[in-house]
Amino acid sequence: MLNVFWRLLIPIILLAASLYAVFEVGRIQQQYQPLLAYLPYPLLLLAMLLAQQFNRLRLFAAAGIFLLTFITVQMGLQQPLAEPRPFFLFTALSLLLPINLTLLAVLPERGLWSRYGFGLMLWLAAQALLLGLLPVAYLQQPFPYHHWFEPLPIQGYLLSYAASLLFALALLVMSLMLILRKGETEAALWVCLLAVFLTLLLFAQAYISAVLLSCCALCLMYCLLRSSRDMAFRDDLTGLRNRRAFNEKLRSLAGHYVIATMDIDHFKKFNDSHGHEVGDDVLRLVAAHIAKVAGGGVPYRYGGEEFCVVFSGRQPAAACAVFLEQLRVAIEAYPITLRNQASRPDSQKQGQGQRGSSRKAKTVSVTISIGVAERNARWRKAEEVLKASDQALYKAKKQGRNCLVLA
Repeated sequence: MLNVFWRLLIPIILLAASLYAVFEVGRIQQQYQPLLAYLPYPLLLLAMLLAQQFNRLRLFAAAGIFLLTFITVQMGLQQPLAEPRPFFLFTALSLLLPINLTLLAVLPERGLWSRYGFGLMLWLAAQALLLGLLPVAYLQQPFPYHHWFEPLPIQGYLLSYAASLLFALALLVMSLMLILRKGETEAALWVCLLAVFLTLLLFAQAYISAVLLSCCALCLMYCLLRSSRDMAFRDDLTGLRNRRAFNEKLRSLAGHYVIATMDIDHFKKFNDSHGHEVGDDVLRLVAAHIAKVAGGGVPYRYGGEEFCVVFSGRQPAAACAVFLEQLRVAIEAYPITLRNQASRPDSQKQGQGQRGSSRKAKTVSVTISIGVAERNARWRKAEEVLKASDQALYKAKKQGRNCLVLA
């Protein structure tokens, strides 16, 4: 949950600042206020351009949806909502926005130039044609269950029963997706859902759509920047910080700190015996344990089967060794079930049916060796401490592996 909170923090701050700006628009000199009506165009187009460069279908589609929403507001909703066409456009937006944003939150990321991308673009284009071409005469015809699309009997509340229900369901589904995936895209879409809800809720407020849809554009671009940073500093296989992030950390270390270097014992032999797919599973499993190291340690994948943990603070190496020893014991005690790859069925459904069966599976365990060093009068530079911990790791290997050695 903490990870989810940090992903939401900046987008929520952007939304709060945008809401404050909406109610402070009057402080801007009148000759400059109309410029706000043009702000979403460059921001949303820039968000679409960045999403296209990073091949991010969901963010590209979200920016496109907000751009079409703003165009609809500017061209069709500058008249009283009591008239047929503005009422239809407002109702359509209030129904389509939660549906589309929920769809983007649920869909997996398949890239812009894929059949998913093509289908999604057709879906959005059909909606745009519906909003733009439906004859006014048709809108004046009575239709069943029309009371579901009329505003709730609440003073100042413009949304209908159906729209309110859809926004509530959308918030529930998107909250679940955010908790499950913990992704930047899910966080940005979650805040954008709140932004468009507030836009429709406070629709009578001057420049509300311009300011809050500009906020959506900023949230999407922030998400793209955060995602690109993760791509640069996260290991794709294990999810841990990678060697580039570790080198950045080494350059910033000061004061007292402890560096632990560890690797998986006999990993090459294990990889050769069981295959690279199983080897990747072992790396993920070991990394998942290392990610839970206590004592304030920050884990990194250094390369191959080697990992590092940095403890920044005043605690000595002996105190850090207690947490690392707990980690070593937990990994040693964790059984790994190996499925027989040769007998694995081609059908995914058959494979799922065989899960949990122990007839063709055997259990193995892996161990790690750990070397630990701390900054002191002898090793003052981070590179020297790292080298000392690496030498201690080498001693642990010579002592029979599956142990911890202090430099």
